[in-house]
Amino acid sequence: MKAELFDELAQSIREGGSILRVEKPASRTFRPAPPSPTASINVAGIRASHNLTQSQFAELIGVTTATVRRWEQNGRVPGGPARVLLHIAEKHPQMLRAATSGFQVRRPGARRQPPRRAAQLKSR
Repeated sequence: MKAELFDELAQSIREGGSILRVEKPASRTFRPAPPSPTASINVAGIRASHNLTQSQFAELIGVTTATVRRWEQNGRVPGGPARVLLHIAEKHPQMLRAATSGFQVRRPGARRQPPRRAAQLKSR
């Protein structure tokens, strides 16, 4: 590496360190625009793209089935973290699948398994 390039790189590293320590302001900052509160979210379309029922989708994103139903029928508008999660599910479905890959969504008619401790007590 040429000495001039090395000196420029070293200076950039020192400058980055001083910005991280808040000794110097950053020359540029980037802030994404917040989603418009009036922008509609097609919850039914997002759910359908994942091939899930309302109850399965609700369980996956951590809300009640009634909430998903109200969103889909435009009775309520998702807000806060739910809005962000729905936006991710819409724009980057692979991220939602990766983030929730450890979760098991019950299929219609499937029964919940009893807790392990209760099952052990029944067998005694």
